[in-house]
Amino acid sequence: MPSDSNKGFILTSHLEQASEGIQIVLFVRSQEGKCKLVFTGQKQVFFIPRDSQFDPRDFIFVRKTLDLKSSQDIPVDGIYLSQLGDINKAKRYCEQNGIRTFEFDIPLTERFLMERFIFSQIEFIGDSYERGGLKIFENPQIRPANFKPQCSQMSFDI
Repeated sequence: MPSDSNKGFILTSHLEQASEGIQIVLFVRSQEGKCKLVFTGQKQVFFIPRDSQFDPRDFIFVRKTLDLKSSQDIPVDGIYLSQLGDINKAKRYCEQNGIRTFEFDIPLTERFLMERFIFSQIEFIGDSYERGGLKIFENPQIRPANFKPQCSQMSFDI
């Protein structure tokens, strides 16, 4: 399991449910070829006004008091979810109980990358292993990079 430093371009991403929580999976084209980056133990987050009554019974969540305010200067708390299916339950609960939400519409993967100022070009450092010709990094350190991939194929969705 060598510790490698690579630069690459994010091609696609998806979320997976694992026993330790949500995993973010990125497929990257690096200078050495295809790579898969896996980030374990992730949580979906959205915000609600601090004075909101939030007490759902059909899913598990963590509510944290944060030093954040909405654009209307309303103090907010973070609601953290570790199961993929719970985001829809939380949305339904908030709608049914008239609870205003903030940043509910930001997908987990986009938030994860945005908070690290990564848009498509990425540097990743960490231990890797190979499976089926694919180099896999689990929980690598990441940061923005300047990288232009040398691609030989193109695909368009219609």
